[in-house]
Amino acid sequence: MTTWEQERERLNLSKKQTFVDLGCGNGLLVSILSSEGYKGVGIDVRKRKIWDLYGSSTVLIEKAVEPSDQLMFPEYDWIIGNHSDELTPWIPVIAARSSYNMRVFLLPCCCYTFNGKYERHFPGNTQYQSYLKFLHELCKTMGFDVQQDKLRIPSTKRICIVCQSRTYEKCDEAEVDALRSEFIENHSKRYTCSSVYLQAGNSHMQAEHKVAMSKSNLWVHDFIPREKTENVRNCTHLDKKFLEETVIAIAEILLKTENYVHIQRDTNTISWNSGGQISIEDLAISLDSKILKGMKSQCGGLQTFLRNHKNVFQVRNGKIQLQ
Repeated sequence: MTTWEQERERLNLSKKQTFVDLGCGNGLLVSILSSEGYKGVGIDVRKRKIWDLYGSSTVLIEKAVEPSDQLMFPEYDWIIGNHSDELTPWIPVIAARSSYNMRVFLLPCCCYTFNGKYERHFPGNTQYQSYLKFLHELCKTMGFDVQQDKLRIPSTKRICIVCQSRTYEKCDEAEVDALRSEFIENHSKRYTCSSVYLQAGNSHMQAEHKVAMSKSNLWVHDFIPREKTENVRNCTHLDKKFLEETVIAIAEILLKTENYVHIQRDTNTISWNSGGQISIEDLAISLDSKILKGMKSQCGGLQTFLRNHKNVFQVRNGKIQLQ
């Protein structure tokens, strides 16, 4: 909002800016901006329960977003991408092609390229640093004057990219758009091995995607939006018997190291085995491979399982022990 206030002063605008938030998630940002008098809309592939709690001024739309000639927002001033994941690299493209005057605000988190997971390309940089450089190069190629800032938010991913103006004249739009298409084509091949959705073997989504492709002019042919229904896979939906057996198996490994604690109760001394400590690596080696496979099937693993059972296990400095 501070950026927008400064923009109104600089451009002598009388009306507040309008916006579209792509991949809006729970819609909180849309609600906040709407309550401050900014007219806009949030779009996400999946409706959240919290959407029903917002007032009528908060406009949220459940819709799959696929980059194509049909996905244009010329009536809005800004496109926002706040942790928009697979849509992040597409937002500058959509903005650039929607209107010469459209601006961009990106707060990237998970690293995606045009049709899959982003792979680090700049040596000597972390994945996040490399991704920021990729996005900077992307926005510049789209024709934007690119700025970066660090937000004061409780997150390690707090670098935002702001594009408020173009580096070319409006009459050169066709020439610049040809460079955009070339960039998308080259970087779709360079930065991804294959689509994350195709790797998942999602035949239902692939079938729907093929139908959509026949009806619209998609900007890349192997982009597939995420599913409308989000599958929860964090080791919380494992079979109850499997969970109990795994807890017992880990406890038995810890109790093999006898570490007795003695408690004096009146004239009696009570002794109990508190067990030893073991590193996560050694615990993984000690557990049956079937147990580890069961955890991995939930996109988690041993550490996720231990976090979900912190009432039983304590993890400190890479060492596990009983609570």
